[in-house]
Amino acid sequence: MEKGFSDDRWLTFNQLQNYKTETKNFKMSIRKDEKGIKLLRPESVSFTVDDNTGKWTFLSDEQAKEMRQQGEKVQHKTIFFPYTVFNASQIENFPAKETPAPVITPEERYALIDNFIASSGLKVEYGHKKAGYTGEADTITLPDPQTFKSPDDYYAMKLRLAFHATAHPDRENRPMDEFEIMRGETFSMMAGSRLGLPMPLDGGAWPKQFEGVDNAKAFESAGDAAKMLSVLDQFSRGIEPKAKWFPPKDEWPAQAVQEKPPAQEQSAALRMKM
Repeated sequence: MEKGFSDDRWLTFNQLQNYKTETKNFKMSIRKDEKGIKLLRPESVSFTVDDNTGKWTFLSDEQAKEMRQQGEKVQHKTIFFPYTVFNASQIENFPAKETPAPVITPEERYALIDNFIASSGLKVEYGHKKAGYTGEADTITLPDPQTFKSPDDYYAMKLRLAFHATAHPDRENRPMDEFEIMRGETFSMMAGSRLGLPMPLDGGAWPKQFEGVDNAKAFESAGDAAKMLSVLDQFSRGIEPKAKWFPPKDEWPAQAVQEKPPAQEQSAALRMKM
């Protein structure tokens, strides 16, 4: 919007070259004198520091987890990698934007969230007084659907809690610190925009405690939220998510049967609200 572009598609130079090869449209090119936009890509890294030399040794997720279990000191930081993107309208002969896919219906949206959480192996208990996630028990707790203002509010909360559950050491191994609220808010905004869901009723307004927060923490929160959104997006397309903690595709039906919410009670409650 700031640059006056009407197209919301962006590509790096390498992505454009790959796209040209895939489509065999070698006439596409970035227009002369067009300048790209600089972005920063956050990436979480784990490493150790040599006490004598100060040298960093980067670790894989598995190495970091094993060393933590052995009581060794492992540090964690977010590093920002710069890269340049070009808007589709800056590219000569780039194909016109396709007509948007039909908007997902409420029934499809609710089924997607139920199946995603069930297939993920996350443990959910229903019928509780309050909604929440308990790290010690690694369990999501939810009240009955009829206690929520609407089905959308119920599913927005269910998806938010699923995000917090990914912080567990057996999944993303994310610190449950004061910035976890920021991560959850960011994820809810992203997922809500994608699926047409509202912000959960415990949020909805950026907490004042985050005003003026360090930019690095904001980028880190966005990166963590984007990870989970990618997992959800891959699942919604029937693709096995790349996240190591997500069960393989051949286990999804079994997980769905095992963790399915009380269908009759839930569907009746949701019908009353709609």
